[in-house]
Amino acid sequence: MLWSKWLTTTIIDELSRVECVKGQTGKGEHGLTAVAPRRIAIARALSECPTSVWISTAEFFRFMRASGTDFMVTRNPWNLYICDAQYGSLGSGGEEMLEERYLLGFLLEYAATLGLLDVALIPPAGARDDYGDLWGTDELPFFSRYDGLMYFRINPLGAYCLGMASTYQSAPLEVKPVLRILPNLEIAAIGLDLDQGDRLALDAYATHISEYVWRLDAVKLLAAIEEGRPVAEIREFLAARSGAEIPDTVVRLLDDTAERSVKLQDCGPARLIECADPALAALLAHDSRIRKYCMQAGDRHLAVPASSETAFKRAVKEAGYLVQMGETASRARAPQSRRASPPNGERGRTGESPVNEAAEAGVGSAQRDELEAGVPSADRTAGPASNILRAVEEQAGD
Repeated sequence: MLWSKWLTTTIIDELSRVECVKGQTGKGEHGLTAVAPRRIAIARALSECPTSVWISTAEFFRFMRASGTDFMVTRNPWNLYICDAQYGSLGSGGEEMLEERYLLGFLLEYAATLGLLDVALIPPAGARDDYGDLWGTDELPFFSRYDGLMYFRINPLGAYCLGMASTYQSAPLEVKPVLRILPNLEIAAIGLDLDQGDRLALDAYATHISEYVWRLDAVKLLAAIEEGRPVAEIREFLAARSGAEIPDTVVRLLDDTAERSVKLQDCGPARLIECADPALAALLAHDSRIRKYCMQAGDRHLAVPASSETAFKRAVKEAGYLVQMGETASRARAPQSRRASPPNGERGRTGESPVNEAAEAGVGSAQRDELEAGVPSADRTAGPASNILRAVEEQAGD
């Protein structure tokens, strides 16, 4: 359930949406508490409220504090401030305001957005006057964009997500024959009663090909399913807005799309390991210590799930191999460009250039230029270039 996943995610801290509070990415960041316990405390308090009843946000905040289900946003409010870190610190009387604004943001921007709550709003400017005594707030029209949230109501979906109801059944769509669904997969609007909500739904399910005509196709339907719109919802919408039986061609398209949408499952990220040869890949893929952490992908590759990467590397070491990563592996596979120098007795053979011998002996570019020009260095008693010249001259004298 998306609500349950959101309660524990760390992608965003709702306090960051209260933009007048500075220091959240500086010193104040270290004092911020974990977001999951805050959300869980609010969800627990919501589960104790009546459903389908309008509740004042001020009363709900007082209820949380009185019942002991309150939460703490920061352990050190002195590092959070308005405008100026010295004069505008929230350490003196600002803790409760931080917690209340965090609560309002959580209720409006996340719980209400996910559909758990119905909300009653007024413009935020002037909606609350509890921050007027804080330094640096004289020019603020409101403390947060959520200041206008006055009341909320837990709806049936919210009751189900909060564990207050065992089942949830969405309200049936109103039957309103404003669409005509054709066997060629086209949907035509009839009359002038097609409201904006129906148009948005059609744009999500089908391709808009003219002002009053849409066409169903598998790609668009799959995109709608990916966004969280199940085929059953699409079928219900089409039936309610057409007021007639859906053509067989459309039914087959919906059934086929629904079946295809569950054929592939994302099992998470994995690391691709390249082996030196197919024999090694097969050996590791069937090794009793390694095979439970990987699977063979082609002739020379192994796919290792990210969750098994550490165990895979450990098992590979036990088998006598090492997984080299990135540039390290590239350098290890690169062939050596330098050849071994020939024995002294082999130097100077016919057809071999002293310049090539100089390169093999590690002679610098300036010294190789001397050899090519036939001009020896001023100091012929030292250095590899002098030794090579001496050997060449002695051989020529012989």
